[in-house]
Amino acid sequence: INGESTVEIKDCSLNNLDQDDGSLKISDSSLSGRVEQGGGTAEMKQIAVGGDVAQQSGSLDLFDSTVCGNFNPEANSVKTVAFRVTVTGDCNWRSNRSWFGYGKARSFNFNGSDAKVVFVGGEIDRLGSEADGMFLQGNNNTITITNSKITGTTSYSVGNEANIEITESGHTVKIFNN
Repeated sequence: INGESTVEIKDCSLNNLDQDDGSLKISDSSLSGRVEQGGGTAEMKQIAVGGDVAQQSGSLDLFDSTVCGNFNPEANSVKTVAFRVTVTGDCNWRSNRSWFGYGKARSFNFNGSDAKVVFVGGEIDRLGSEADGMFLQGNNNTITITNSKITGTTSYSVGNEANIEITESGHTVKIFNN
């Protein structure tokens, strides 16, 4: 999808989706491959993605959906919202405004600065792997983690992996009722 167009897709089976600009609404559909968003705004409801979701910029709202790969919003992404989304891979987020609510993922990793990050009602399961459940890095971020559960983290050396690891400086972090 290129140019300043408004596109609506419903009840379709697609291979891949590549949005560079404009406005996109997609619902009740499936993609056998990946989603790439290079700009514009996208609202996606009740979709199944067979590969990764890559957001280079723009705004993305994803609801009641499944991603059978990784979910990767990059630093130029203005806003990323995931509500009731299951990600079978890792969430590697850098979006300036990040909100992950009531979903599931293998891990949630955030790397950015001067961002607002909210993780609410989520479930992380590392499935016994040697890695952090949640890894947050950067500077001067406002981070809220609430009503969430992280399981399945193991460490091959004492203190090497954690359920939540926060690095660098200047963050305001609120972790409660987990």
